[in-house]
Amino acid sequence: MKLNPILANLTLKSFKSNHSYKNGFAITQILILGIGIAVSVSGILATSILRFKSTKISRQELLAKTASDSGITNLRSLLNDNRDNYFYYYWLTKSCSSSAQNCPSNLSKGYIPIPPKEFWKDDEWCKGSNNCLGRQKAPICSYDQPIDWKRTKKYFSLLLDGKPDYIGINSTDKRLSYKQTFDIKSTEFVGSEDYGINSILIEGQTSSVRNNKITGSNKLRVNIQVIKEIPDKGLGYLSVGENEGDGKDSLYLGNLQVKRDNNSSTGTIIWRRNLYNQNECENIKQSARSFNSISPKTGDGGIWVQPIKLPKYPSRGGYEDLGILICTPNNKRSKCSINENPTKNKNYRLNSLFVRGVGSEFSIYTRNKSKVVLEVSGDIDVSNGGKFCHRDGVNGKCGSGKPENLTILFKPQEKEHNGTNKLVCNRDLNSNGGVKLINRRELTKVDQNSLPLHSFLIDNTSNNGFNAYIYGPKLTLISVLPEQSWKQLPARVNKSNLPNPIVVTTRGVYGWIHNTGGSRWKDKMPRVFLSPNRKLIPYNNGGILNEDISFRGINIIGVGYKRYLPNYKLVAPKNMVLIYDNKQNSKGYYLRSFTIKDINSAAPNNSRVSLPISVGLIKAESNATQIYLGQNLESQSAKKWLNIYGLNITKNKSILKREFKGAAWVKNLCLDNKGEITWNFPTNLFEDHYVAPKWGVGYYRGRSIMLWDTLRDFN
Repeated sequence: MKLNPILANLTLKSFKSNHSYKNGFAITQILILGIGIAVSVSGILATSILRFKSTKISRQELLAKTASDSGITNLRSLLNDNRDNYFYYYWLTKSCSSSAQNCPSNLSKGYIPIPPKEFWKDDEWCKGSNNCLGRQKAPICSYDQPIDWKRTKKYFSLLLDGKPDYIGINSTDKRLSYKQTFDIKSTEFVGSEDYGINSILIEGQTSSVRNNKITGSNKLRVNIQVIKEIPDKGLGYLSVGENEGDGKDSLYLGNLQVKRDNNSSTGTIIWRRNLYNQNECENIKQSARSFNSISPKTGDGGIWVQPIKLPKYPSRGGYEDLGILICTPNNKRSKCSINENPTKNKNYRLNSLFVRGVGSEFSIYTRNKSKVVLEVSGDIDVSNGGKFCHRDGVNGKCGSGKPENLTILFKPQEKEHNGTNKLVCNRDLNSNGGVKLINRRELTKVDQNSLPLHSFLIDNTSNNGFNAYIYGPKLTLISVLPEQSWKQLPARVNKSNLPNPIVVTTRGVYGWIHNTGGSRWKDKMPRVFLSPNRKLIPYNNGGILNEDISFRGINIIGVGYKRYLPNYKLVAPKNMVLIYDNKQNSKGYYLRSFTIKDINSAAPNNSRVSLPISVGLIKAESNATQIYLGQNLESQSAKKWLNIYGLNITKNKSILKREFKGAAWVKNLCLDNKGEITWNFPTNLFEDHYVAPKWGVGYYRGRSIMLWDTLRDFN
């Protein structure tokens, strides 16, 4: 490197005129100063040259990174569409582009999913079913219309087809030097249907317009948080179906009409089923046995078919134990009226509740600041004129209580049911609704595995309706009008203190209480009737085509024990049931004998799960076992026999209008097609409720970016 001669000459002259020769380090200073100046000038030149080259590379890098960012933005914009396009279900899937080097979870290249063909693994859902894939991640139908999944897959696959996607318009303007593209390599969801992470691998590129040569590349792995949000129209007011084995048998809507609270609330009926064929979408209402329309179709009372995961059992603590409650006009010992606590919420535990017969009533009082939870481990039967009165405060009318203030939890059985004697809705084409038994077996013993799951029968609501939130994933909710108008009342109080039996429904089948006025476990615990073929008898007996030929078309009205015989020459059995035979060639009322056999101990543990302590084996029809009473129980002959067996019978006109308000999440919802049934979807039920979570059909959103990992590669 040469020193500038002009600068060196000026420096030397200045030195000679001002300093003596005996300072010997002057030449060294001059050299150092000159070298420093030269290095500075050379550095400026070198920096300018390097900056030109670096700027060119950084520009390509920036363009490639912008392409990657735009690709992520495009994907989020598509999948975050919360309208009725259903792209958001692709957040829950895994996919792999044909241009990917490695696919997630051993997927094949070019694999683009269809969400309804993707399944959540769920052992509880598949229990008892063969070849069960799990629960579908997405529905096939939007209420009663098929979803066009071919169209959604087509649009989604455009982002993962292995072809570059251009940023902006692929212009042919010759003034442009570079073009930007992105290629999404894969998406991979990990998590549950409530929360998860979708990991996206994407590559952004810049390439020369002149020769398509790649000039910059930016590879990203972006993890996006995926959450579920439930809109108002997706709130599940009615949820039906527990597992894959329930299928169509879990629902019979009949004449149900859905109403809205002040025309402002929205929600849906969720039928938890897998559907595999889009043709089924057109017949959802028919499949649900809905004889009148549930309108409108989208949301506000429509039927949404999808096996959404049920929320966990909302267990509470601090229960007051009430045991078995039998509420009849003659029974003054039971706590059939639960007063409100004006300052705090209360929890009660029931084994079973029977409110059966005209004049029978169970009242419970709640307020906004004193909500009540009833946990039931057995059954509830409110029928034949009995009333369940939820009241708003101590002065409230029957049915005035708010549904958000009363929760009825049916506690699941500890022991799993094996599917024998399974209770389902009676969906036969000639049926009026109600329930029937499938996989019915002859009973050699009566235990948890041989009995159906628990039931809640209510055939009468007050003028203001039945208002509550019911949670029972293994429960069958039944609201069916009786086949005839005669009803049994507990026997009148007598001096000999004889037992006052009454027919009840337990686990959806006919049974009876031995003594409604008794205080012992043995008096109050339910018992079940068996047909002459030793089979359980479903409530209303499943119609005329019941497969048990020994008891086909027969309903049980009352039960009685022989108290006296007016004529010593008469011979009559000890125990009788009053039955109504609905068969065309033998219509009428009969007394039929039965024998009692004790099979389980009268213990608190058995009482809690409503395990029958006895069976009543009804004998086959013969002259020795059956007494014909005619078609009118008001005849003198009929009254004579009814008095002998202490059968207190009254004729009561059925109330054809039934009104419900609140929510019910159950295994089976079995209504009928008689009279008028309405269900009101109240506003703010899930926001104001003591227990109920906000649950239902949701859509999915890609929210926070959890990871942004850059892997750069440049040419």
